[in-house]
Amino acid sequence: MKDPDLSATAARDAARIVWFKRYPAKQTLVAFLLALLATTAFSIDPAPVSSNAVLAIDPKATGTLYVCYEVLLSFAGHTDAVMLLALACLLTLPFRYVFFGRGDAWRPSVVLPSLFFAVCMVFGRSYDLTDSAEIVLGDKARVICAWIGGAGWMLLAIVAFYLAFEFEDKCALLTDVCRANLALFFDSVQAFCIELDTVIIKRLVFQHGFF
Repeated sequence: MKDPDLSATAARDAARIVWFKRYPAKQTLVAFLLALLATTAFSIDPAPVSSNAVLAIDPKATGTLYVCYEVLLSFAGHTDAVMLLALACLLTLPFRYVFFGRGDAWRPSVVLPSLFFAVCMVFGRSYDLTDSAEIVLGDKARVICAWIGGAGWMLLAIVAFYLAFEFEDKCALLTDVCRANLALFFDSVQAFCIELDTVIIKRLVFQHGFF
């Protein structure tokens, strides 16, 4: 029977190896912050914030401070913050792997479709709500929110496209290996059959004296 303490220690050691052995703590922190930014794509509300909501926080808010309040109020409330934080923690591993483990995540074949996807998501949500680009191209707060949301969608798309391309490459490599092994197997079978036919013919010749 396994010792529970040893099992718990082994689990902690395995988790420590996955999270910190290969990557410095700074990279893990940056990956978590990028994942946190990516979750804003799900939490940010592109609709304009009512002035009553801003004035309820600070009745004297004007100018830049008013815009900051509008941007902050566009994010999910505290009830959804825990779920988004958990999602960011889950996304930290793939984000760290793509942006720090591979080193070629910013190649055009990944960035361009990711940028196109992010633009479609940002403008698509605006057209879904208002049948126009008014939300994206509206006041300063909406433009800032659009940029933040677009950055989040783009980061998510980069990770998704990169992992998809890598999976496709590995599948293609595996297919080539399997094809080569099958070709080698059939060649071996063919050579064996030819050799077996030769042996059978020789036996028939010597047994029946055809020559």
